[in-house]
Amino acid sequence: MSDVSFTDLDPKELILDHYMQARDPELIYNNREREAQIRKQEIQDKDILDDLLNGGEIKLPITVFQVETKLYVVDGFHRTKACLSYLKKHPDSGLKVKARLVKNRTYQEAFIEAQAMNQGHGVGVSKAEVSQSIFRTLIIQRRFDLSVSELQTLFTCSRGHANHVQRALAACSEALGDDKNDMSIGVVKLILMLRSQLDSKYDLTKSAWDSKGIPKIRRLADAFSGKEPQIVDDEDLIKYRTEALEADLSKHIEHYGDGIFREALRKAVRGKGLGITITKKTKWEQENGYTEEEQYLQESEEYQNSNVEDYDF
Repeated sequence: MSDVSFTDLDPKELILDHYMQARDPELIYNNREREAQIRKQEIQDKDILDDLLNGGEIKLPITVFQVETKLYVVDGFHRTKACLSYLKKHPDSGLKVKARLVKNRTYQEAFIEAQAMNQGHGVGVSKAEVSQSIFRTLIIQRRFDLSVSELQTLFTCSRGHANHVQRALAACSEALGDDKNDMSIGVVKLILMLRSQLDSKYDLTKSAWDSKGIPKIRRLADAFSGKEPQIVDDEDLIKYRTEALEADLSKHIEHYGDGIFREALRKAVRGKGLGITITKKTKWEQENGYTEEEQYLQESEEYQNSNVEDYDF
């Protein structure tokens, strides 16, 4: 039996995973072009929702990959978001979305497919977004040894840009090591490992990373070549690193939830002499109205059913 079929799915059962969204307008350097791209996406979302509210339907099927029991949207973020917005206004409507369902896939396969599919659908994707999307895929596949000519063909770019990509890939190869046969590391964990290793070697600022935590090509290529941002003094270095860590912590809070994040942080700083005091879980729950043990257990269960891979810490 084929792993691919067309069916109607409940939008509430679908996962809009941040890592599956290849779109990243923040990669566009020109302020006017970036704002225009963001505005186009906002208009697209509104138009799709308006169609639904006026009795229309989603005509173009979205693409969903089934990874074990989870259903990840790899193409059709805007259409799915519009359906979810509609259901908030009409929770009893029983709205379904047409979908191309691909079963028996891994998270990595879903991630790579999402990078490819989101490059050519919906609102036009900028060259910078397409280039970074291809770069992400090469990192996850650990394809670090491509020649400049091969990169020119793959990125449809100039030789100069291909040289930047090659240097950026070389930096990633050094950071992740030579064990290319170990493909068991999950996508999210690999990204976190890469960032940790690169941060320990280069002083990359907060703006040197894309929304998925992958380094931007030119920023990493310059750092690899010794053209790192000029850090005037220790105060600037502290500022850059503080901003980067703050962004990481914010993502963890959003992903794990308040309760789990606090408990992990409490255990992490215990005995470190940092002067950080975090109340125990039970006291915090009582002070914030979480008086039942089920509240914390619910958060734990939500984490287990999270819409991104386990970090396997």
